[in-house]
Amino acid sequence: MPTDYLEDQQDVLAQELTRMVRIATVNPPGRDYKGMVDHLASRLRQLQMKPVVHRVPEDEVEAAGVDPQ
Repeated sequence: MPTDYLEDQQDVLAQELTRMVRIATVNPPGRDYKGMVDHLASRLRQLQMKPVVHRVPEDEVEAAGVDPQ
């Protein structure tokens, strides 16, 4: 059952959530999204997945007033 997996992995999942919450993705203005994207892409690669990061054109980011750093 899926709940068995969640119970068995509770500590690992809590540690990963803690790491993600520490990344200050303030919205708005979208601060440190790159940090979160980098973290998630790294984790997916560790799971043998091949993440593809799609970047928003810089002029659209600036027009929206987002700080991707």
